[in-house]
Amino acid sequence: MATTPSIAMIPSGYQAEKIYSVLPTNGDADLNFSRSGVANRINSDGLIEEMAINVPRLDYSNGTCPSLLLEPQSTNLITYPLSFGNSYWTKTGATVVSGQSAPSVNNPLGAFKLVEDTSTGSHSIATSNITVTALSDYTSTFYVKKLDMKYIAIGISHNATNGAFVQFDLDEGTLVEARSAGLIYTAPTGKIELLSNGWYRISMTSTTTGTFYFPTIFLSKSLMSGSGSPLATEYNYTGDGTSGVYIFGAQIEQQSYATSLMLPATEGSTVTRVAETAGKTGLENYINSVKGTLFVDLKTLGDGTDLLTFGLFGISDFLAVLYRTTPGVVWLQYRTAGVTNTIEKTGITHNIDSKIAISWDVNYLKWYVNGALIYTSSSFNSYSSSILSELLFDNIGSTEPFKGKVKSLKVFKTALSDAELTTLTTI
Repeated sequence: MATTPSIAMIPSGYQAEKIYSVLPTNGDADLNFSRSGVANRINSDGLIEEMAINVPRLDYSNGTCPSLLLEPQSTNLITYPLSFGNSYWTKTGATVVSGQSAPSVNNPLGAFKLVEDTSTGSHSIATSNITVTALSDYTSTFYVKKLDMKYIAIGISHNATNGAFVQFDLDEGTLVEARSAGLIYTAPTGKIELLSNGWYRISMTSTTTGTFYFPTIFLSKSLMSGSGSPLATEYNYTGDGTSGVYIFGAQIEQQSYATSLMLPATEGSTVTRVAETAGKTGLENYINSVKGTLFVDLKTLGDGTDLLTFGLFGISDFLAVLYRTTPGVVWLQYRTAGVTNTIEKTGITHNIDSKIAISWDVNYLKWYVNGALIYTSSSFNSYSSSILSELLFDNIGSTEPFKGKVKSLKVFKTALSDAELTTLTTI
């Protein structure tokens, strides 16, 4: 594509409070960044690394090319997320050994080996009871690596017949099955993500009808299948005293998806990661309000059950793409002459890589997603000169920040052709 953008942000360079844009080269469009606390990312070596206050996170969890990671405020309710040897963690039919190599820059020997004993029954490690809000989504996350056991599971066990469980295959790096038993928890969902050197991040999301929650890691030697609680079947066996897995970094948060690991400066209390903001004002020389194009390559967090918003431009008039609370529902929202227009489209998958472009001119507006034109208006009332001057990662004028990963963002001072828009947004 021959047309050159006036603004191009491809996450690569940063400093405290700043995300560098490739274009323009004079730094006018470098994005301002703010986060009033530390936060972790996955670095280019596949390791968990803490980033200082107000330092942007270029995250490599999607592969070799980094994305700008922007996450919501969240709290890790586990007060000893690293010290599995602490009495906070109840070991049943298992022991732990500290000082193991971990997938962490800041805690390189912070992992534990979880080993089954020779008893007959379940072999697990669980937190103390954690107080939660009933009828809310919670996600449990652990980092694990195979020692010599093929299967591992996250569970929330109320008793032998009630609980929620997800099982993973550490040979294949796949989710095997998700199951709930009894009436205490809803059917869970699970996810497994490869980091490096055999380490995985595994997570489970479920909803409890009660006010307590205690995530558990279960060792397992057989494939979970059938129905009911696996505590009486697949997770009930005689251990050999040597088999197990490596574990690191535990987290439970009131979210419908897993976020980056949150660790307290000193264990013994919960820790909160604050929300991040990024954007830039005063860009009227680089945004053509009368006609132009905005393109973004992004991946939202979650599945749409949590409000996800990506705001484009705005002072009093704006364009915005909003991932809504209903999975697969996305809005294009634009306001001209004080009138807000909302276009709703369904079937757009959340939590996958998506390329989105909006192109506008005096008489039309076009919306492309992943190589396809999904909306056009031939009666669009274009903006007045210099009205679009802000580039913000939120819903303009609100407190709904974008939650996700951004691979690139480009602004063009012309309305691109259909052929150019198709090429630009094709995955």
